[in-house]
Amino acid sequence: MIEHERERAYTAGRAAGIAEAAATELDAAGAAATALRATVEQEIARLRDASAAHDAAAIELATQIATYIIDAVDTSAVAEVARRIRAALDQIDDSDVVAHVQPGQVDAVARAVADTGVRVVAADGMTAGDVRLVGRWSIADLSMQQRWTAVQELLDAAT
Repeated sequence: MIEHERERAYTAGRAAGIAEAAATELDAAGAAATALRATVEQEIARLRDASAAHDAAAIELATQIATYIIDAVDTSAVAEVARRIRAALDQIDDSDVVAHVQPGQVDAVARAVADTGVRVVAADGMTAGDVRLVGRWSIADLSMQQRWTAVQELLDAAT
C-alpha cells in the first residue's frame, strides 16, 4: 500500500509538473506572439511612412519634370498655336468655331488655320500662345494655365 501511495503521489506530482511546464511554455509563446505582432505592426507603420515619403518625392520629381517640359515648349509660336487648335478640333464636334487669341497673333494664326474653317478673333487680355475655342456647343481653353492646371490635377490625383 505504501508503494501504491508513493506511485500515486509521484504520478500526481509529475502531472502537476508537466501542467506547470506547459502553462509556462504557453505563457512564453503568448508573450513571443505579442512581441512579434508589435514588431510586425511597427514595421508596417515604418514601411507606410517610407512609402508616403517616397510618393511625395516622386510627385515632386514629376512636378519638376512637367514644369521643365511645359516651360521648354514655346507655346507662343504660331505653329504651336495652330497645332493645338487642330488637335482640339479633332476632339470637339461643333460648327462655327471661333478662336480667341492675343491681338498681335490674329493674322498669323488665321493664316495658319485657314483651311480649318475656324474664324480667328482678337481677345484682349490673352497671353501670346493662349487660345480659347468657342463653338455653338463647346468651349475649349487651350491656355498655358489650363494645361498646367490639368498636369497639377493629375499629380494631385496620384497622391
